[in-house]
Amino acid sequence: MRTFFLALLISAPPLFATVCPPRVAAEPHVRKLRKWAGQAKPLGTPVAQHRQDLPVLIIGAGPAGLAMMRELQDAGIPWEAVERWIEVGGVWAADNPESPAYPGLRSNSSYGTTHLGDPLPDEYPDFPSAPQLHAYLKDFAVRHGLRRGIEFNHSVESLEKQSDGSWCATLRPGRALHRIHKCYRAVVVASGSNSRSSAMFPAALFAKAQAAKLSPIHGSYYRGPEPYAGKRVLVVGSGNTGGDIATEVSRVAKQTLFSARTTPWLVPEYIFRNTRWEEPADLFAQRRVPDFFYSLEMLAFRAIQKFAVGHPTRDLGLPAPIEHDILDRLPTVDRGLAEALLEGRVLPRRGLVDFYGRRPVFHRGNREEPIDAVIFATGYHHGNFPFLPQELKEGAKEPALWVFDRKEEDLLYLYEVGVAQGVWPIFVDQAKAATAYLKAQTAGTANYELFREARTQTNPDFKGRRFRLAEPRFLDARRYSDYLHGFRFWIQE
Repeated sequence: MRTFFLALLISAPPLFATVCPPRVAAEPHVRKLRKWAGQAKPLGTPVAQHRQDLPVLIIGAGPAGLAMMRELQDAGIPWEAVERWIEVGGVWAADNPESPAYPGLRSNSSYGTTHLGDPLPDEYPDFPSAPQLHAYLKDFAVRHGLRRGIEFNHSVESLEKQSDGSWCATLRPGRALHRIHKCYRAVVVASGSNSRSSAMFPAALFAKAQAAKLSPIHGSYYRGPEPYAGKRVLVVGSGNTGGDIATEVSRVAKQTLFSARTTPWLVPEYIFRNTRWEEPADLFAQRRVPDFFYSLEMLAFRAIQKFAVGHPTRDLGLPAPIEHDILDRLPTVDRGLAEALLEGRVLPRRGLVDFYGRRPVFHRGNREEPIDAVIFATGYHHGNFPFLPQELKEGAKEPALWVFDRKEEDLLYLYEVGVAQGVWPIFVDQAKAATAYLKAQTAGTANYELFREARTQTNPDFKGRRFRLAEPRFLDARRYSDYLHGFRFWIQE
């Protein structure tokens, strides 16, 4: 009876999706986009020159870069791409020195929300491994004839805007001493952020761990649990990476401590596992529900979470209190962490604040016994593009619509926003919006001129009622996609 009630409750919101087809659901956001753009104040600056006889430069050949290449190619807009590694795939190429991929890594998002328009192969599991996703990206590049336009083993050292409106890029081939200078119509930054060079960690704590000979590493350098067998290990960071690493390490370590500054909500990989209703949770969650059913939707999500995982503090023993609702921040997917907590293999602690020798010190000065190693799964810096001119670096942290630079008309980004589902379809939406923008630039549409002014404003509300306590880049995927969908048509009017 309990299962039947939950099935009824959980099925209710998606039923309303059938009466809200995508284009109809997008219309309110199109109107909001027009209203947002209409609030712009005249810039009073002349229209910039554009070298439309030159190709577009795409930086990066990971998922975002490949999405951009395909859209430009389909639109007949000339492009060239540079990739600092020797293969496509970005961080999903495990042999890429910048990649955080380790042998046990699986996608946090399922097959239905992890693709670039072409579906994943039928034989792939619900949550593909890093090698499988890398193979998909390589096949995608071959299938769409993209490889011939990519210059591999080339990195971008700097970009400089020219007086004729073009961008001059300084490229370095491999480790060569010479440089190559080429000019482009526009630049699309699609180099991602989840790489070792963008690793983010508390520098003072890391230095103290080094001084105590605790062999600290950032999560991007983790390659498996074997080095931690029989040791007392501290994992810092409660996101998906921290949860996965803590779970894996706890199977071989003598003891695993799990430190969270903010107690996370754990959500299941599947709803109704091992029943005929089984479905990846993110695939279920991406179904379109009208905003006025948000409370019912949240009631369903809380029921799923309680039934499948358990309350973080009352049932799992994570540090109290938990001060936010289930979708106020991005939740952590449970891949065995709840079981490890209940079995005592992973011991939760609140907020690492210091080291006293080899002893970690947590919230309110609580000291633990000495540990042997520490892993900082503390995320990445986003919007960190060292090749940009200094005056543009700050604006790159929150571009207009998360795609367009606020100052330079020919500088675009496929920004890795934070969503509850896979981000690859978002890259496709961004690439379509960027392509429509470049076509409107060529045509000189009225709304292109209006957007020159609107891009300097604060972004529209892409969060809605989700992720209200998270960083600005965490968005409601459906809401954001609707805006981008509307932008593609609006910009060409």
